Amino acid sequence: MSTLRLSTLLAWICGVTFLVGVAQRQVAAAPLCRAHVQSDLKLSARIDSVLALRSDGSALALAGPPGSSARFLPHDNLLLLGHLGGRRATTIRLPPYTTPPGIGLAPGTKDAYVLLDTKLLLLDAGAASVRFRWPLDVQALGWPAVMTDAPDGRVYVAGQPSNGSPAAVVEALNPILGRPLRVLWRRQLGLTHAGIWLARDGGNRLAVYVPDAHDLAGTVELLDARSGFPLGTYAVPGPPIALDPRADRLYVDAGGELHALSLVHGATSGTQSARPGFIPFAVDPSLGVVAFVGAHGLVLASSRSLRTLAVLPVSAVTALAFTPNGSMLLVARRGELLKVDMGKCFSS
Repeated sequence: MSTLRLSTLLAWICGVTFLVGVAQRQVAAAPLCRAHVQSDLKLSARIDSVLALRSDGSALALAGPPGSSARFLPHDNLLLLGHLGGRRATTIRLPPYTTPPGIGLAPGTKDAYVLLDTKLLLLDAGAASVRFRWPLDVQALGWPAVMTDAPDGRVYVAGQPSNGSPAAVVEALNPILGRPLRVLWRRQLGLTHAGIWLARDGGNRLAVYVPDAHDLAGTVELLDARSGFPLGTYAVPGPPIALDPRADRLYVDAGGELHALSLVHGATSGTQSARPGFIPFAVDPSLGVVAFVGAHGLVLASSRSLRTLAVLPVSAVTALAFTPNGSMLLVARRGELLKVDMGKCFSS
């Protein structure tokens, strides 16, 4: 083979290699989530937490004065947000509280639960009125108050008993409209304070977090959601912020670093992942996607690995929530609620 032909062949190989490399880089850089901000709602309030009620973007939020920088302080009220295209917001005044209220869905209805200190309220989200009030035998703990709902209608709360005991408990409640509240089981958690957290995994497990004395780390205890029977415990490097049972993940906020641990045993190796990021944090198990605050905007990432799928140019986020069907992400900012259409978004 002549020197000229050899040089031509080498140049052709180098050119093909270069083009393949460019194509690979373009594929790697292509967003895996084609999400975009579709509309917004201006508000004269600072939203501290938000719960998506339906797939049309209607939501229930805890909102405080826009000039305050302290979350839930000096005092929040409930803000009922109708279909975002309607530009409607209704305020539901709350009495002064010891612990900011927890909010959750009432499965199979258009109602919402509100955990307000020593009461559990059933809120008619359509009429913006309280349908029923149940007295509790505990003072709610958490910031906001710790509660989680379940598809079977149960509600789980954590608090300190009204008998003055400093030890915290978690209770499984069966709220039925018009009837006294029934406590199905109670489990002692020991001495704790406002850093407590709990969530149900959609199946038969309840994850309960009890912090250490400094709120820097703590222990997660898995309980049988039907009976309260302990299923196991493991240590975590910070307070949990969400879980995804489909991906077997518990998400932990470790002071500027987010960890995705095994929900079952808290594994810290193998499939565990960690990356820089900040709360607020939201997860949508149906999409396999999580949302959180990153250094350059709002990050959408894989729920299993926390690998970035897209970064949206949205800053100053105060609260996040996915709609029940995962088609939309509600993003609260100071004085504003954005609606992000998730579009063709997939995890891997």
